[in-house]
Amino acid sequence: MNYSICIETFFPKLGFDERIYRLIELGFQRIEFWDHRDKDIDAIASLVKAGKVEISTFSGHRKGDLFSKTGFEEYLQEIDASIEAAKKLKAPSLMILSQGLQPDGRALPIGLDTRLKEEDLQARLKFNLQKLATIAEKAEITMLLEPLNSKIDHPGIFLDSSSMAFELVKEIKSPHLKVLYDIYHMQIMEGNIIGTLQKNISLIGYIHIADVPGRHEPGTGELNYGNILRAIRSAGYNGTVGFELFPSKESKEVLEGIRDAFLTGL
Repeated sequence: MNYSICIETFFPKLGFDERIYRLIELGFQRIEFWDHRDKDIDAIASLVKAGKVEISTFSGHRKGDLFSKTGFEEYLQEIDASIEAAKKLKAPSLMILSQGLQPDGRALPIGLDTRLKEEDLQARLKFNLQKLATIAEKAEITMLLEPLNSKIDHPGIFLDSSSMAFELVKEIKSPHLKVLYDIYHMQIMEGNIIGTLQKNISLIGYIHIADVPGRHEPGTGELNYGNILRAIRSAGYNGTVGFELFPSKESKEVLEGIRDAFLTGL
């Protein structure tokens, strides 16, 4: 497995370029982030070209939705811009959601009659995901569909179920569409983490980790990440595990702990 650090939440007082250099100094080569528009993409691309850092993934959109006509048009505009950034950064994948998020984490409204049945919304979701899979194939990139928790962090998000995400990916049958399984979100929504991962490992293109509660580093909450990571390794997962979390202590101390516990193997 590969490990990646989300630079959004570490060294918050530093600029993004300086954060990357700090991660490199600590021994991390793979990074990920959220919105590409507040980053100096050309500067990061220079680091990629020099072999200093690799971009594992970043958010494919921050607006729009996969349900309404106008929402999907906005979504596609976001995806087009993100694909261009991904080409510069040699990023192999983009993270996507059922709809965009507001600054406080709440999901953006989808702009449709709320009386629509869930199966109708799911049908629209599948139809537009099929279009995205085609776009991804042409761009030679992977779309990572991520269900989020709607109980704490992202009220109003439609896709808050891993079973729905797995079913959609199975039905669409595209190697360019995979599930991003975020253990933090799915522990809150469903639990049964190891069993779900083992059962669906072939449908998973990326894994995010953080402990519950608090969304801090492993070892601060209820999840046994040693057992979880050994289980997915045994199941044959050879993709990326991303640390998308809010450090409970100083960034350097938390990153050193992650490096010593995970980069040296479990």
